[in-house]
Amino acid sequence: MNTGRTDTPAIWWNLARWACLAVFVPALAVLIGLIPLGDRIPVWLWGPAILVVGISGVLGSVAHATYREALFSGAHRAVGIVVDTVQRTGTADSGPYVIVTVDAVLPGGATIRRELDVGGRRDAQSWIGRRVHFRHRTDSPYDIHDVFYGPDELEKTWREESI
Repeated sequence: MNTGRTDTPAIWWNLARWACLAVFVPALAVLIGLIPLGDRIPVWLWGPAILVVGISGVLGSVAHATYREALFSGAHRAVGIVVDTVQRTGTADSGPYVIVTVDAVLPGGATIRRELDVGGRRDAQSWIGRRVHFRHRTDSPYDIHDVFYGPDELEKTWREESI
């Protein structure tokens, strides 16, 4: 069941992340275009190009994370039990991470299943049988990606059981 409401903060954060992308992509194109020209470009042009790419990239990342959290601001909270795990290899920067599958029984008696990215702090098998807090917007048992596992949920999960 969808909450059926549109959160104004989510709309503004969505616009903010698109605005950052609209600045980031052209600035990155200009910066890449300057590379072959090398010494023929004045030094004062490199600094602003790098600065605009860096700032718009960071602000876009913050806007995306805040937008995702704003989407789930009025969502239902649930506690589920981990029934399956998969350890994925990440990039050289991020390292491996764990995807857990969680079954949760809702107050009405329905059971939902969700997949959460819980990071890579522990071995995948150590998650099996643990309780995990998360947020969801629908009660559909088939909407496996309708899930938010943010800092609050992470803290509640770790406080409840040591992992």
